[in-house]
Amino acid sequence: MIVWSGHGYLVAVFVFVASLLMELGTESVFNDDNYYQREAWPLALALVTAGILSFLIGVKLNSAGERRLVDPETNEEVVVASGNHSLFFLKMHWWGPILFVIAVIVFVQRIVGDGGA
Repeated sequence: MIVWSGHGYLVAVFVFVASLLMELGTESVFNDDNYYQREAWPLALALVTAGILSFLIGVKLNSAGERRLVDPETNEEVVVASGNHSLFFLKMHWWGPILFVIAVIVFVQRIVGDGGA
């Protein structure tokens, strides 16, 4: 079961759409139905694209609900965050670096191969 709050589900949507568009695009451009599955860079680029979108939109969504309150007695400032947009208990903007790391792992794994299996 996928757990999300707010618009955290968008991370999965970004990954799915970026991967689908990359597959359709590479098949069309290279006229090869197996190019996306065979080459290392298309999936990695799709994951990086989804990561950038997740980071930028996550920062925007999670900071939009912040309110700064000042205690009148101490003049101390407190930030109250009302926006919580997360997927699997991680805020959306953290999925950007996570997807980048996954993209690097996928790229290296596809370049090196599966170890002769």
